[in-house]
Amino acid sequence: MKKLRIVKVENSDIEACGGIHMISTGGIGLFKIIETNKIQDGVVRIKFVVNNFALDFISDIQSKMNSVLNIFGIDISSVVKTSKKFFDEWKKQKKEINKYKKSLKNSFVENILISNKNEFNINDEYDMGFLMEIFNTILNTKKSFKLISKRFI
Repeated sequence: MKKLRIVKVENSDIEACGGIHMISTGGIGLFKIIETNKIQDGVVRIKFVVNNFALDFISDIQSKMNSVLNIFGIDISSVVKTSKKFFDEWKKQKKEINKYKKSLKNSFVENILISNKNEFNINDEYDMGFLMEIFNTILNTKKSFKLISKRFI
């Protein structure tokens, strides 16, 4: 018969543990959780490192944080504020780009639909999703046409 050991870490939940055991949690030494994944309801897989591996992991994080601080030209106390500022600006610019892409797409569609031609070249390089939006919009009206670009025919 297998034994199931219940481990209680102070100020935390009590969990059933089926893995490798220590006499006490303090015997593990330095302990750093590096990843958690919910496997199913009530079951979470925790990836962790201990001792020198934990120190190496923390050192790597510190090195990456120092790189971020150097890129932004700031100190640690400003990293959250600065990151939020850049993220908010990125979201704002993304909305603007999408607005301009929609306008450009509508312009392409309008010019193609009023044209008597059945073959259309889009000479600039656009992503496949953008070109497919144009193609599908035109396909609703014009059943026979060819759309040509550097990436798509």
